[in-house]
Amino acid sequence: MTVRKLCANEITSVVKSLTEMVICATPGYTPVQPGNSCRVALYDVKANLGAVPPTLTFSFDAQIEYQYLNAGATFLDYCLIQGQSGSVDLPPGLTACCGQTVPPTVTYAATCNPGSITTTPTSVSAEITLSFTVSDLCAPTVVCVEDVTC
Repeated sequence: MTVRKLCANEITSVVKSLTEMVICATPGYTPVQPGNSCRVALYDVKANLGAVPPTLTFSFDAQIEYQYLNAGATFLDYCLIQGQSGSVDLPPGLTACCGQTVPPTVTYAATCNPGSITTTPTSVSAEITLSFTVSDLCAPTVVCVEDVTC
């Protein structure tokens, strides 16, 4: 019996996550303690399937709370980290699917861990996690079919 190999594209999704510490080196006041709140906004998320390897680019802003002293009293302030950008490599060989009426879709989420906030006299930092799902992608695959008599 003959085995035939058929080249095809499999519709697939890719999930990527990135965790990193972000540092604000320009607090408005001298930090003395971490706060208990932080936020992150993720935007301008784009998949570039023409790059080698394919990439996902993004921008983000973060806001981290910290404590400072003013005349012996403790106050709260936020340190802003704005206009940051990054990229994540996707697996090689991914393409937009031929014949699909819907282009690949990207969904994403961003979280900041308030328990990770740390301070020095000149900086405030926190851990953020960025998660991405790229759907409706095509990945090359091979399907093997064995010839049989019907």
